[in-house]
Amino acid sequence: MRFGGEVMNEILTARLNESYTHMETGVLIQRIRLVQFVVVPTGECLHLGGTICIECATGWQCDYIFDDPFPFARIDRRPTISDLITTGKLEAGDPLILLDTSGVSAVATHDGLMLADGRVYANPGAAANALQDEVEEPPHDEQPETETCPMPDLGDVQQLNIPATSLAADHVIVIAITAYDRRHAAARAITWIQDHTPAVQDWHALPLDRIGPRRWTVALIAPEDTALGASARTAGDHG
Repeated sequence: MRFGGEVMNEILTARLNESYTHMETGVLIQRIRLVQFVVVPTGECLHLGGTICIECATGWQCDYIFDDPFPFARIDRRPTISDLITTGKLEAGDPLILLDTSGVSAVATHDGLMLADGRVYANPGAAANALQDEVEEPPHDEQPETETCPMPDLGDVQQLNIPATSLAADHVIVIAITAYDRRHAAARAITWIQDHTPAVQDWHALPLDRIGPRRWTVALIAPEDTALGASARTAGDHG
């Protein structure tokens, strides 16, 4: 379906450069994360990851490189931390807060954002993801610290029109959801699907990918697909 020139539900593939250099050793570690976005109308997009619209397409391009065809206007050049320092928007050595769960989490340098352990990321989005990876998972028998790290209600969930072709199941729903970690994403996904399908309760959740800070895609597998459901539950227990 076409809406405002864009093909709705079109799936776009993007690359996030998560490479970093260690300040002490100078060793470059190269990493690329592949992420999928679904094109949706602006009114249906939460701008959190998993979906993209004409309103947030420019912002996503600051960190992600999208494959062709790309239905939105491309930005000419991605600004770097060095650019921001050169133009006076930042100063070298400025402390920055990248996540709302911590205090100072990075320092601006001409090479990028330096984390406390000496890793320097040229890509700010990659630096934020690296910090998110360091957020300590809560013990299995405890809930996350919701007072200091509040989660939105389940209105943040978006059902994605992404075919889960890698899953050998007939009844799969893929959603994007906000969560602290894989286990939390699976738990919130189960709560969401049970609210929407009260007659069918025995769903299983398989976390797929982290698509941004606190943002995950999760495959929800119907109880008919029992074999895969069991493996999904196992994956969720070890995520």
